[in-house]
This record gives sequence, structure tokens and C-alpha cells, in this order.
Amino acid sequence: MSSDEDRISLLVDNNYLYEAPSLKQTDASFKWHVDDQIWRIHVGDEIVPLSPLGSDFEEISSGMIALIISNYEDQGHYGRTWGDYRYTDIGLDPDDWNSPINHMIYKPKGETMLVTPESGYEFQVENEAGETKTVWKGYNLIYDTESENWYYHSVNESNIVDIDTLRVTS
Repeated sequence: MSSDEDRISLLVDNNYLYEAPSLKQTDASFKWHVDDQIWRIHVGDEIVPLSPLGSDFEEISSGMIALIISNYEDQGHYGRTWGDYRYTDIGLDPDDWNSPINHMIYKPKGETMLVTPESGYEFQVENEAGETKTVWKGYNLIYDTESENWYYHSVNESNIVDIDTLRVTS
């Protein structure tokens, strides 16, 4: 079994990385998580999440949906749908959401949450009939808090998808 340092060296030697990444904190390290097939940053024994809501789709989407619902319950209306307000209205810092996380771009929008693939990636999901739907950059998966459903491209009964079938491909 090779060490994490050996794995990083292999990535550099095979031209996947220009150089070994360096962390600012001396007690931080990159660790390869074999089960998830992903690199994670650790500080001591703690995993550093990729966003304030977590690191993977389930954590981030469920966290953002909970914030949208909580804001509605507290304010009596949904957050605004434009600019930085889409984030600040539900208590998030817009700067934390400027970059894709695991090739996904997350945007709250009123009573919905949009998830768009990063350029060069696409999503594949199955609809209720088992047909595969592909979501390219510029299109969205949409969660609607009122119907509690995920949709392909637009909120329309014929566009309901099974989010458990989500695959991200390049």
C-alpha cells in the first residue's frame, strides 16, 4: 500500500499535477479516501469540508434546502432570486459558492434550488419512466420545496426525476 505522499508524487510524475499541492497550515494534510475515491483535506483528525454545508451532493443539497425552508418559515416568504441576495437571504456567503464543488454549481432561487454542471461535465438522471435524461452546462436539476420533487430542466410534472440515480460524467 502506498502512502498519500507516494500517490501525490505519482500524480505529479504522470503529469496530472504540475507540482505537489502545498497547504498553508502545517497540521493539514491531503488524505486519499479509498472507499469514496476522493482526496480530502484533514486538519489533525478532522476532515475539512469543501463548503460550509459539507462536501458531497447529499450534504450540500439537503443543507441548502433546509436553509431555504427555514428562511420561509422565519420570514413568511422565500428569499430573493437574483445576485448575491439568493445566498445572503438564506444565511450563506456568496463567495463560498463562486466555484463548482465536485463539478456542481449550487444556486438557491426563491423556493427552488438549482444545480448546474460545471463546464465540461454533465449530469445523468432517470425520470419516473426509467428514461435517462442528460443535463448539460446551462441547464439545471431543480429541487422545488413546495412539491418536494427534483426536476430535469424545468418544474413540470413530466420532468420529475429520481435524484438517487444522479451520475456526474465528463
